[in-house]
Amino acid sequence: MKYILNSCKGTHRTVNQDGHLILKNDNISLFLIFDGVSSYKDSNVFIKEYKKIIKEEFEQNTNFLFNLEDVLYRANLTISKMNIEGYSTVCLLLFSGLKKRFVQYMNIGDSRLYHYAETYLEKITDDHNIGDQKNILTKFLGSNQLELTDFQIKTAPISKHYLLCTDGFYVLMENKLKRYFNIVNFSYLNNVLKALIKEGKGLNRDDSTFIIVRV
Repeated sequence: MKYILNSCKGTHRTVNQDGHLILKNDNISLFLIFDGVSSYKDSNVFIKEYKKIIKEEFEQNTNFLFNLEDVLYRANLTISKMNIEGYSTVCLLLFSGLKKRFVQYMNIGDSRLYHYAETYLEKITDDHNIGDQKNILTKFLGSNQLELTDFQIKTAPISKHYLLCTDGFYVLMENKLKRYFNIVNFSYLNNVLKALIKEGKGLNRDDSTFIIVRV
């Protein structure tokens, strides 16, 4: 398994409020991306604290994999009581198993997971927003309205290529879909990374983060 990632500040932002977290051991490869709600000044602080809780659970909880939904839910309960002026989306991609590989995902908000090959690019996740008012989220981390069922880990399609990204990235991708599709299918991941950075340089009004995983 190989992966690349990049995160850059939007041209209309004073600080990058996106985030990412990658946790790995012999049995788990866990990839998370976060998109802080830009209208709240401390969304990056919120993400930092949430990541800290998840990382501590990963390192200390021997049943982390089996309790992941509960870990994510309880982390949200904990952080929502900290009075941090910030909120975030989250999108998660999980690989687990030694002899047989399981691929799962979870998302809250409008950060996305895609899978793709040379002939298609398909979105796996559903955005949690209001129809045409895509900037209004109906679900987000930090909300005390979230329930355990909102953190349900679902089975992902089996694929060799996955893309996690925040809206700052996929808005640009949708505008140049053919070009981006060609880039993500480059043979060498390092060339994919260089080309995607070049393609979006100076054009992303919003913070932009992506992780590409090849299995």
